[in-house]
Amino acid sequence: ASYCASKAATEALSESLAQELQPFNIRVAVVEPGVIETPIFSKVGNDHPHTDYPNMKRFLCFFAASLEFHTQPLVVAEVINDIVSGKRNAFRNPAGPDAPGMLGMRAAVSDEDWINSVAVTDDEWINGMEQMGLGVGKYMKAEGLPQFSFA
Repeated sequence: ASYCASKAATEALSESLAQELQPFNIRVAVVEPGVIETPIFSKVGNDHPHTDYPNMKRFLCFFAASLEFHTQPLVVAEVINDIVSGKRNAFRNPAGPDAPGMLGMRAAVSDEDWINSVAVTDDEWINGMEQMGLGVGKYMKAEGLPQFSFA
């Protein structure tokens, strides 16, 4: 929640700055990456403490399946370069192969449906993720939680 809140605050600040700076011909753009293979995932650690949070396994399985695409930070750098060089003029700029789908998925459902989406069964959740091209089933069916390590 705190990570998402900081990203939402950054987006709201960027929207405000874009409006405030527009009269000065200064353009503001946000980059919205999908799941990028960075060291943040190795910080999860291999020893997961017990949690009563029921969706921990789903989140970790989502990330594990997304990381199979091995999307490197260079993808984000290329989007930034396109913005700076004027090849992109949009305010919002998805980065990575899964970013447009993730952003579109959230935009396509009401707030109430988004909030209640965690109440579906594991099988329904797996089916939905696999329809988006994420092979989460093998991680969900495995014993324990996914482990993250990068060479």
